[in-house]
Amino acid sequence: VATTSAANVCLGYETGKAITTGNGSNTAMGYQSLASCNTGTYNTTLGFRAGMNATTMYGSTIVGSSAGSAGTLTAYYNNIFGMSAGMNLTSGGYNQIMGFEAGQAMTTTIRTVLIGHQVGKAINSTDADGTIGIGYTALLALTDGQYNTAVGYEAGKTMTTANSNSFFGYQSGHIATGSSNAGFGTYSQYALQGGANNSSFGSQASQNLSSANNCVAIGHASGYGNTTGS
Repeated sequence: VATTSAANVCLGYETGKAITTGNGSNTAMGYQSLASCNTGTYNTTLGFRAGMNATTMYGSTIVGSSAGSAGTLTAYYNNIFGMSAGMNLTSGGYNQIMGFEAGQAMTTTIRTVLIGHQVGKAINSTDADGTIGIGYTALLALTDGQYNTAVGYEAGKTMTTANSNSFFGYQSGHIATGSSNAGFGTYSQYALQGGANNSSFGSQASQNLSSANNCVAIGHASGYGNTTGS
């Protein structure tokens, strides 16, 4: 660390080694943590190679082994927690990422909230800006789907490119591939594949619906046995 750089705290092998004159207020701890930062300010990194390749990053917090480590991170205001979380981020900023491998493939995607084990792991496009995934492997397979929100254990797990879906509940929309659907409740719209514009409210509501469009189901197990419809 340059002797004229102010208010930096660096602890560990090659930690903050690239910080130059004028940079300041960085805190880095761990082997090669924040090692490439040359003009970044107000950053906190903690863990093995956490934020290792970040250069001009600003106002970000990265905690976890290899978290935010692979990409040349230049973005502002990311909060990344978990082993290999946000590992490939470059210019994507304003993300809230927490969990093992959460948001791992993201590079330029912005303003996401990804919380849980491998949540949003495959997201790789700015089309997915603003995605919200919360729960164990929620939105695990999503790559570039737009305007999606999934909250719950394995909610929306296998969805890849679908758009404008809202799934809330244990395995809600678990194998869904369609767009513009809303499922609220345990197993709601669990098997929906290809259907669009469906709304289901209640535990197991439309659980076996597979290819229907424009359906509404309200109440426990409502529409449970239906597979198609319109």
